[in-house]
Amino acid sequence: MVTVELALTGINDVLALEFEASYDGSIASYTGYTLSNSHLASDGEQVEVMESSQSGLLRIVMTRLADTGMNFLGTDSAIRLYFRKAHASASGAGTLSFSGTRVLGSETPPQEKAGIQWIGGTIRVE
Repeated sequence: MVTVELALTGINDVLALEFEASYDGSIASYTGYTLSNSHLASDGEQVEVMESSQSGLLRIVMTRLADTGMNFLGTDSAIRLYFRKAHASASGAGTLSFSGTRVLGSETPPQEKAGIQWIGGTIRVE
């Protein structure tokens, strides 16, 4: 099992976020997520998550069901993603990259936050 934690640093008033994560579907398969320890829900408000995935591509849209956003003053978790080997003999490393990214504030209508950098990484299975 491979865990990828998506964390935000220094962003105020986060109401929603969305992203597409691309990865090597020949070595890894997306299995799900958890909001356990998610700062978006740390005040007890519910967070709705819509997900769709196919081999090598995951799309997530997360929205707080509240009127206010959360401030990510330090580095705090937003969501944890879980992957497993794509098949029994899969091994190696592949790139995890983000596209279609947006972070929205709680304004009416919600406004996209500018200047946010999304950093990918590597998924490794053995």
